[in-house]
Amino acid sequence: MTYSPKDNSLRAKYGKYVADIDVSQRLYACNFPQDCMFYWYANPHTGALILCSGDMPYYGDPRHRFGAPTASEVKEAFPAEVWISTKNNSLHRMKGLFHFSKYGARHIVSLMVTSEQTKQVYEFHREESDNEANACGAMLAYIHENNMIV
Repeated sequence: MTYSPKDNSLRAKYGKYVADIDVSQRLYACNFPQDCMFYWYANPHTGALILCSGDMPYYGDPRHRFGAPTASEVKEAFPAEVWISTKNNSLHRMKGLFHFSKYGARHIVSLMVTSEQTKQVYEFHREESDNEANACGAMLAYIHENNMIV
């Protein structure tokens, strides 16, 4: 949905700086802290999807409120170490090197690991989005969903 320049809603002003509802729901399922600067009100019964300021009181059903973190809020939650499964299915505890970059209009978050045998650094997983908070949030959700948190 596009918004006109006259649209004064929080979604029009700040929507590009926070994780969208899909990424926010994935993070919610991973127990990401919900005390963010913004939150989504998403009611599937009415079809409402509203971006609200975190200091606005919410009295509705908690199942319809999802923290909408900024990229900075997500980056604070990245772990120092991750569990990596290698090709021979052995599990290794490794330092998670997260590389944040931007190529054109795309934000890229890469999980980089160092091979114990060759000491070569390689990209294990990558998330990309036009929105930095979505790229960061998708990566954090990926490592939680795949039980990579130490």
